[in-house]
Amino acid sequence: MKQIKSTDKIFISIASYRDPELIPTILDCISKSDKSNRLSFGICLQDNKETLFKLKHLKKQYKHIKFGIDFYDWRDSQGACWARYNIQKKFYNNEKYYLQLDSHHRFLEQWDSVLIDLLNNKQMDGFDKPIIGGYCPSYRKDNSCDSDAIQINSFDMFTDDGDIVFRPTIIKEASSLLQIGQTTVPARFLSGHFIFTNGNFCDECLYDPNLYFRGEEISLSARAYTHGYDFFHPLFPIIWHLYLRLDEQKHWNNHQNGNGFIISSENRSTKAKERIRKLLGIEKNNINFSIYGLGKKRSLKEYEKYCGVNFEQKKIHKYTYNVRLDSPFAYVMSDQEWISNMLLKKKIVIKLDHFFLKYIDPKIKFVNLCIQDNTNKALFKKDLTPTDIVSIIKNNLIWQQNIGIEKLPHHCVLTPYYKNSGYGKKILIETVDYYDSN
Repeated sequence: MKQIKSTDKIFISIASYRDPELIPTILDCISKSDKSNRLSFGICLQDNKETLFKLKHLKKQYKHIKFGIDFYDWRDSQGACWARYNIQKKFYNNEKYYLQLDSHHRFLEQWDSVLIDLLNNKQMDGFDKPIIGGYCPSYRKDNSCDSDAIQINSFDMFTDDGDIVFRPTIIKEASSLLQIGQTTVPARFLSGHFIFTNGNFCDECLYDPNLYFRGEEISLSARAYTHGYDFFHPLFPIIWHLYLRLDEQKHWNNHQNGNGFIISSENRSTKAKERIRKLLGIEKNNINFSIYGLGKKRSLKEYEKYCGVNFEQKKIHKYTYNVRLDSPFAYVMSDQEWISNMLLKKKIVIKLDHFFLKYIDPKIKFVNLCIQDNTNKALFKKDLTPTDIVSIIKNNLIWQQNIGIEKLPHHCVLTPYYKNSGYGKKILIETVDYYDSN
């Protein structure tokens, strides 16, 4: 096999916690690559010795591929960010490219050459440090994969402790943009499970081992942007991710005081979220972040105007919240545009009647909830799943959520969607209560 220059190598970071998909992921990664000898794995394995034995056997099988293995008994693990830090610190060896994954993925044929071509094509002219990534489409354990494009990391909500929750949103314009030769679109936020960029990222944005899980993506996005990186979503699937892992072991479920752990996952999460709030200016900072802090190429304010988030006031710009056809992709806004289009923060409370009980029906796939203003313009939409419906009934027929809206709400429309016949009869809820949301 022809030797690949170190300047063409891809350093692949995989943090794996008790995951049976690790070995299948690595095998698929290797078999689908265009040039497998350009791959260099850094793996933080938090599992048992049986899985370690399987991984070492894989290493012997593929002697032309570099495998760095950092093994910990799963009981000694300190979380995903700590694992990613260990990988970057111990195994990155000046490879030209960096690919960050989880341990449950599937890959496009010749994915490595595809990503390198994307990172170096003409659409990246003028961007010194582009990052390709996003929320990958889904695959299932039978290896069937969705055909959707990479999904946008779109804003969902601020939690009470200042954390930002993201939701995946399909890029509806993907097909039409591909037809005119465009292969990527600007992104506002990074995904933790798919990052492809230059290898220098490992030095400039070394993972903060003090972080835990929630908050990883927004803090990394702010750090990367202020270090001069620009984010892009590809418009076609390259890597797939396994989302529904209901039966798999999770660090936050295992590491509980009740299971004998002195430092619980909740304790780690609380400290990490406080750290993130101070990094982003939500709280007054008394921490010296040193190498884990923001960059100096751009300011945090510049990132706020790009991504559409006012961290200190916990406000969201309408383009960031409403990722839809009439919302442009990410771009640097003017001060006036950024200020004037910030959404109102409201806690919405809708009291439902006993008619809602009829939505407990196996024929119904979901119920669309649409909050409208006094001109019938939609301000907020959400598809209520059967699980959501049960929760509302248990909550005394009350639906409530903190949301960002352009105008004050006036009424709500509920529309059931039946599996065999589509949308059913609309029901008007004339009163929507709202309160200021912190």
